[in-house]
Amino acid sequence: MAYILEQVLAALGKVKNGGIMVADLQSLVSSARNEAAANRVERNTRSASTRLPTCRKNL
Repeated sequence: MAYILEQVLAALGKVKNGGIMVADLQSLVSSARNEAAANRVERNTRSASTRLPTCRKNL
């Protein structure tokens, strides 16, 4: 079965200590998103620095 994040959070909220589990899960998801974003920025920066200019003006 596949569940969407909202379903998982709703189910966890209904169980004992579910609020703590929801907070922990949200923290983990946030950390994973931040890490993915940092990796994208690093990859894009590295990629941009290796590109050659496509056109140059003659001075």
